[in-house]
Amino acid sequence: MPNPGASVLQRRVDPEPDGGFTLRRDTSHVARLQVRTSGQADRCLFRPFSYSWAPLSREYDCYPGVEDGVMTIDIGFGTWTVHLQQVSNYYLLVQLYEHGPGRQFIGLYDSRRYPVRITD
Repeated sequence: MPNPGASVLQRRVDPEPDGGFTLRRDTSHVARLQVRTSGQADRCLFRPFSYSWAPLSREYDCYPGVEDGVMTIDIGFGTWTVHLQQVSNYYLLVQLYEHGPGRQFIGLYDSRRYPVRITD
């Protein structure tokens, strides 16, 4: 096993002319976000990526902004039929919520919603 446990990128999904994305059903995907951070170790980006068919979660997903400058965040997600059946409107949401010590909300700097079409 030359590279055990590593993801294999099969294809890049580029946005359509309307800004939306077409994703295959029952497929694992990786969202790659590149953000500029303040470099303050006591702050983090709260759930920078979500999708409309995601299972409910109470986890506190916060990515520390320990790098000063551009930071890359890779977040895996799937288009599993069992989850897609729970909603009728598919979209991806990219948002920049900054939290501080004690999960204190500091600010929302950007929020963008992208339509998704699912194919077989």
